[in-house]
Amino acid sequence: MREERPSVCFVVNPKSASGKTWEMWKQIEQELRVLVGEFEVKRTTCSGDGIALTRDALREGFDLIVSVGGDGTNNEVVNGFFDEEGQPIREGAMFSFFASGSGSDLQRSLPTMRSAQELADMILHGQTRLLDVGSLSLTGHQGQEVKRYFLNITSFGMSGMVTSLANNSPLKRISGKLAFHVASIRGFFGFPNVPLRIFRDDQEVYETSSRLGAVCNGRCFGGGMHMAPVAEMDDGELDLILLERFTLLRLLMNFGKIYKGTHVHLPEVSSHKVKKLRVESDVPNILMEVDGEVLGRLPLACEVLPKVLPFRFLPQEITSVG
Repeated sequence: MREERPSVCFVVNPKSASGKTWEMWKQIEQELRVLVGEFEVKRTTCSGDGIALTRDALREGFDLIVSVGGDGTNNEVVNGFFDEEGQPIREGAMFSFFASGSGSDLQRSLPTMRSAQELADMILHGQTRLLDVGSLSLTGHQGQEVKRYFLNITSFGMSGMVTSLANNSPLKRISGKLAFHVASIRGFFGFPNVPLRIFRDDQEVYETSSRLGAVCNGRCFGGGMHMAPVAEMDDGELDLILLERFTLLRLLMNFGKIYKGTHVHLPEVSSHKVKKLRVESDVPNILMEVDGEVLGRLPLACEVLPKVLPFRFLPQEITSVG
């Protein structure tokens, strides 16, 4: 028995990849309508639009929401699957994404599509995997509590500073990886080790000094840095990675290992599996980034929501519409 084709809404960020996404999408959309017929397209116009548009689409009854843009767009779309009280808007509704951003790190943990043909294959013959989602609260830029979900990685410390620098860098128009690499070098000299108090699950408080901490559902951030090389997005746990007590020289000598994922073997790097945690510091204004966007600062409270997001993907063995 042939599975009924899901109704599809694409949430497109035309400004991602320095505006290249919209030009690319216009061609993809034209080809895709020939292959699969009708679907809805909603364009974002400002920050936060992806959340509202996704909620609208789900309330309109769409089965599958496809994010078109970078990691920030993906984050907004995932947040749109939940209402203001944190409840799923439409049970069983599926998420997918077409990577077109400056960093696009989610595609290093999950399969994505590269063409209209592959999008059509995913829509018509895709399979579904239930993914974990991270739920967090932090302090916003104006001092308010910010609640957010994340699919990939949220981090704090040097990475928050680096992300802020990279997102405002003119180099991002050329290469997201280059922008993050240059910003990282600047971050080395601008962010020291800071004292942290970390409450992990029901364990005693873990106190340390760190330049960077990352709470990982996915594996990569920062334009290709393999921060949590063995993280799995459906294991019911988050990977907490801490760069602890690095001297500036040691960090400069070993920073390149993060791109390969071999940094986890260094004595200054600790890795913890957690379901829930809280991070505090007496140092003010430690910035946090959430899936590539700087949304506020510590303190952070976070927990994993196991297998709450159906993800539709294209299996490798399917290569063309049948």
